[in-house]
Amino acid sequence: MEYLKDANERQTRQFVAIIAERNGRHGVSFVCSQLPISRNTVYRGRHELQSKEHLNEDRVRKQGGGRKKTLSKFPEYVTIFREIVEFDIAGLPQNANTKWLRLSPSQIKQIFSEQYHLDISLYIIRQIISAEGYTSRKPVKTLPMAECEHRDEQFRNIEQLRRTCKETGIPVFSMDTKKKEMLGNFRRDNGSAYTTEPVKVNDHDYSTFSNGKMIPHGIYDTGRNTGYMTFGVSHDTAEFACDCLVQPVGTAPQTHISKCKEHTHPL
Repeated sequence: MEYLKDANERQTRQFVAIIAERNGRHGVSFVCSQLPISRNTVYRGRHELQSKEHLNEDRVRKQGGGRKKTLSKFPEYVTIFREIVEFDIAGLPQNANTKWLRLSPSQIKQIFSEQYHLDISLYIIRQIISAEGYTSRKPVKTLPMAECEHRDEQFRNIEQLRRTCKETGIPVFSMDTKKKEMLGNFRRDNGSAYTTEPVKVNDHDYSTFSNGKMIPHGIYDTGRNTGYMTFGVSHDTAEFACDCLVQPVGTAPQTHISKCKEHTHPL
């Protein structure tokens, strides 16, 4: 029916209940044979009409409906979890609020199964971990190694020099060296490709079996909004950085080749 295309589930229940009432004794069976609706849906709609209950305009179900959460039905899971991780919690002597687990969710799930004979999903395990206040985090680099009294002044000076160079037409470059990679038959981090057969590489990434290291060096011109990459195979020295900065006249940044052949490779 065209009406049901724009109706929510509550309106649909009550509409089919009205149609069933109008068709008499076998009205429910008639509606279910004509529409993909279960008999329980029709009966629920009939009950809502008879009780004359009203809901807010933004709701189609009663508040508090639906299946209860697993942890509310089985609070003993949290108690067992605390017993499992009691001797596998590490912390900082300087801060009693900082703690972390030495067990992964998979290991905790295995202990639940082997020692307590409870088959709990990883989803529930992660819910318990979150309820206990643990969150998956990475270390944050915020602790300074040394105090610098004039750090803010240095950055303000750099910013002033950058603005002066921009106003006078002097180019401003942002230079950075990325993670070095060993050259050879090794597996790259997070590297994958669609293949018909698995690609075989060395089982260990030992530097003694590599053909050297590749140094990706990037240079970005903030004024022209352009840049290029240079890949070196020697060492990340000042000479290497200068060679990467040199661009022969008449060549595009994408085909840049440094004068120092043993240092750089074209992109």
